[in-house]
Amino acid sequence: MRYQLTFRWRQICALAQGGLLAIVSLATLAHCERADSDEATEAVIAAWQGAQLSTAVFVSADMPALAPGACRQGKIDGLETIVCKYTDAAAAGSARAAALGHVGDTTGLAVVGDVFLLIVADRDNKDPSGRKINSIVQVFREHTSPPAASSSDGDGGAPAQGSGK
Repeated sequence: MRYQLTFRWRQICALAQGGLLAIVSLATLAHCERADSDEATEAVIAAWQGAQLSTAVFVSADMPALAPGACRQGKIDGLETIVCKYTDAAAAGSARAAALGHVGDTTGLAVVGDVFLLIVADRDNKDPSGRKINSIVQVFREHTSPPAASSSDGDGGAPAQGSGK
């Protein structure tokens, strides 16, 4: 039943976004954006699971500082992890400074990958070598890289580091 409902919502979203429905409620369009966000974010989480990283349940996170991103929060190998999806890469990049504010003085980072923003914080010092954080970021980058990765800003999307201990 869930598959059938999801499929029908996809059909409605496609029609609405294609301009084929003359009258579409704002609630329907909001559902379309949320469903797309959830599917894309679930794919990133599934990639971490596929890479044999221990992922806890990711739940919706109300993160006003990271608005307008749709964020999910959980733990990967014991590390606090937040992944947010934005409407475009510029919005994800703009939220990077706020993401570093969330990391604070603990070891962690904020990485932008296309329309996604990843925040990892090692608040409990579970990763003194940084290997777990590196694995999380590698999988994230593999699954969120834009099709044609060309960067003119000079930093190549390098992770921004929080101030480590």
